[in-house]
Amino acid sequence: MIRRLKTYGAVVSATLLLTACPDDNEKPGISDTGDTTADITPDTTADVGSDVEPDTTPDADTTPNFPMPPALGAQIDRLGRPAVATALIAPFQSNAATKGEQKDAYNTAAPATWGTFAAEISANLAIYDALDAVCGNQLAAGATAEAGRYGTLGSVLADDRLWVNTASTTCTTYLAVEANATGILVNTDCGGRRLAYDVIDATYSAVAVGALAGVGDGIEADDGMPSSTFPFLAAPGPEGFPSAPPLSPTQIDRIGRPAVSTALIGTFNADATARGELKDNYNAALPATWGTYAAEIASNLGIYDALDGVCGNQLAAGATSTAGRYGVLAALLASDLIWVNTASTTCTTYLAVEANATGILANADCGGRRLGYDVIDTTYSVLAVGAFAGVTDGIAADDGSPSMTFPFLDVPQ
Repeated sequence: MIRRLKTYGAVVSATLLLTACPDDNEKPGISDTGDTTADITPDTTADVGSDVEPDTTPDADTTPNFPMPPALGAQIDRLGRPAVATALIAPFQSNAATKGEQKDAYNTAAPATWGTFAAEISANLAIYDALDAVCGNQLAAGATAEAGRYGTLGSVLADDRLWVNTASTTCTTYLAVEANATGILVNTDCGGRRLAYDVIDATYSAVAVGALAGVGDGIEADDGMPSSTFPFLAAPGPEGFPSAPPLSPTQIDRIGRPAVSTALIGTFNADATARGELKDNYNAALPATWGTYAAEIASNLGIYDALDGVCGNQLAAGATSTAGRYGVLAALLASDLIWVNTASTTCTTYLAVEANATGILANADCGGRRLGYDVIDTTYSVLAVGAFAGVTDGIAADDGSPSMTFPFLDVPQ
């Protein structure tokens, strides 16, 4: 039997459960027999010679003081499939306010309207299909490049329910029931979303290489395994920091251009160990060897060139689709130096000197990397639309302005 776990309501509050609470009016040394009508302590103040009458004054109110159930608030998120809103709802919308509104609309939508998001999800699935440079091998993608190619997977993901095959006792794979039901991958796994599933790896693999495994996020496992009983928390992990810094300093990172290692070194290598080694080698490399990374950077630039659906408009991209199309920008990024035009007093644009020197964009800006530059937005724009602005990460500015004196820290918030 296949059952669906409805998870479209967000838990916004919890009811306190009071178990085995003592009676507020229970007297020390006297068992509570359930009689709450009279105090059984004898009245020893009666006149001599009279009968001893029991004190019949009723006790105070003994009604249990349980809290009222909380009223549920408005739905603010879903608890079904992970990463759908993050990766597939307005991921490339440059207007932060509009992007936020679209994601909020998705997260708060009632089940009856879920299907209306299938078109948005399908439109963005194409980008992920191209991540391994092979279009059409995404899970459930159509065989030909035509409208509706990504409609099947788009519809499956829009229907944000977790499906479980209760007839199966083998539970190893996230999305297994969906894959079997759509004929994508025949299996008898119970599916669902167990705590031990690496749901992000499975999602990456489904949208990038058309499988339920093979592409990882570099995190092989949690620090500890979750408990099998509510509230399913893992045992506390290792505590503390190393007792002392390393005795022999070793270069472990660069302080030049941001995001190059993150976005362009080993980006789509499915082997997490190999990917980590590539990034570590890049970060630890001496300037004399920087040029050896130009080929790796160039091989990944093509993915970012396609983000806006137009190949060839990346900064410095060649006019035709040939080997070496991305060589100029790759060589520039591989040389991880920050260049400054000291003859200029106008400093407004990250990468300005490099753009002027290569003839990409003539300018007299001082360039460099000032604290006030939005270097991530500039990097996104250069890679995606061939300009120094236009694509944003949705963070318009820092919470405050950094100091202009060393160590350039912002004032406490």
